[in-house]
Amino acid sequence: MSINFKQIYTAYLKCRKGKSAGTQAQIYESNLLNNLLNTQQALQSLTWQPASMRCFIAQNGVKPREIHAPHFKDRIVHHYIVAKLEKIIAPKFIYDCAANRKTKGTHFAVNRLQRFMRHQQARYPQSYYLQLDVFNYFY
Repeated sequence: MSINFKQIYTAYLKCRKGKSAGTQAQIYESNLLNNLLNTQQALQSLTWQPASMRCFIAQNGVKPREIHAPHFKDRIVHHYIVAKLEKIIAPKFIYDCAANRKTKGTHFAVNRLQRFMRHQQARYPQSYYLQLDVFNYFY
């Protein structure tokens, strides 16, 4: 299995975006070349193992949320894998899927939903809609 170093480096740059001030990112960057080469070698030899996740409670928002955050070096691997899988999986998604997709985000999803609701309301004036929150969905 051949792992391209340039792709690992590109994944690192994506991972670093918005995180460069973090302690984990700075520690990783202090020995960047060796860390990237180690990641490449571990992936090539199929010996890569994720580090244990950091668990904390996020207090920003309406209610506290338990967060399990992967280590910075593991997020680089995530970015590398997502770039590979995206090319294979994305063409199979339905048009309306907006979750974590380029050019499709919250505004796209809201606009599509409003369009569907208006269309449904015009056809069936007595339509009903359900809004819900799935408890511990992200857990």
